[in-house]
Amino acid sequence: MSNLKYHSALPENDRSYSARADGFTEFNTCDFIINADADRALVLGSVRIEFDMVSNRTGDTPLLPNVDNPGAAADRVTIDNMVGAHALIESISTTLSMGGGQIENLDSYGRLVKMHNTCTSNADDNHRSDALCEMRTPHLRHNQYLLRDRNTNNADSTLKFFPDVSVAPLICLNRKLQGDSIDFQKSGAIRLSINFSRNVALYFGADARTGGLQPNYVLKNLRCSYKTIPAAGQSVVMNRVLSMNQLLESSAASINSSVPAVVNAVSASFIEQNKENTYSANNFELHRPLNINNIQMNYNDSSNAYQTFRLDNQSEIVHNGIESFRSAGINNASLENLDANNGFVTGIDFKENIDFSRGNKFSMTIESGINSTNPVVIFLYFHSTVAI
Repeated sequence: MSNLKYHSALPENDRSYSARADGFTEFNTCDFIINADADRALVLGSVRIEFDMVSNRTGDTPLLPNVDNPGAAADRVTIDNMVGAHALIESISTTLSMGGGQIENLDSYGRLVKMHNTCTSNADDNHRSDALCEMRTPHLRHNQYLLRDRNTNNADSTLKFFPDVSVAPLICLNRKLQGDSIDFQKSGAIRLSINFSRNVALYFGADARTGGLQPNYVLKNLRCSYKTIPAAGQSVVMNRVLSMNQLLESSAASINSSVPAVVNAVSASFIEQNKENTYSANNFELHRPLNINNIQMNYNDSSNAYQTFRLDNQSEIVHNGIESFRSAGINNASLENLDANNGFVTGIDFKENIDFSRGNKFSMTIESGINSTNPVVIFLYFHSTVAI
């Protein structure tokens, strides 16, 4: 790959990072402009979001132990180890200034990452460097200690280091299907817009639940890095995802959705409503609905023939959920995780492209023990492609 160049872009709304509390926090938004000369092209798969992450137990007080109090008992506060720092992103959108407009808008982004990593890797894969730099680890306990401030090995030093993170977001720009680069002459400047998660969506743990702590984060030195090469004039096709969610309150819940795209698969997961966005539970739990018996999916295929796809047991439900991510056979949906309500997914790989943008609807019926006393939220992710 000749004439490869590395680029780094600061947020359009950058801010001061001088004090511990200064930086990007919950509910903040951030916009990056990915651009280069018109004769260059963005290398697909090279976009990364990089920052230093400050975690506080309450206010701007560091989690214990820390460099000022190394002998203190550890605060039992952590983040999901299969999501890592991706959990900081609530939603992310990609917009081309030329020839396409907004090509992807991903809500509930962290849950998509949890499902993708659960279906395509296992905990042992998180020993790899490309996972650890994203704070994805083999166990929740690892994340508990990764979040802490550190200092240098020099005993006389008072310099503090915050965990440095490099995340490759699971967006279309990093999920090429055909072609290797996008010419800026075709796309123009590319805007990456990020909405950051609330604190309660990120942190959980025993001390956050019972210890009266209100953990929070601050992101410092935020930047977007990417690579470019000379423009090649090639067409590209990228994988993208469209998302939606719905509250389920009955034992025979029905979902009907219109998706403005050509779709090749759909994936779904659940969480109890009272566990969503609270310090007392993992916001990215892959919950198994009570007494789930079967799931039926209905749609018109590419020849407009009506299809009914019925999953009659939990093994079929989970297997097809894993297959909807085109898994290579490695996954984290172990019996242990399923029993702990942290590995249940469902879905279907259509094995073809189906156009849902012209009145064709996708419907799903779920028979289970869900009721209005204990409602459950279902998250649906429709897998599609975008061509430039």
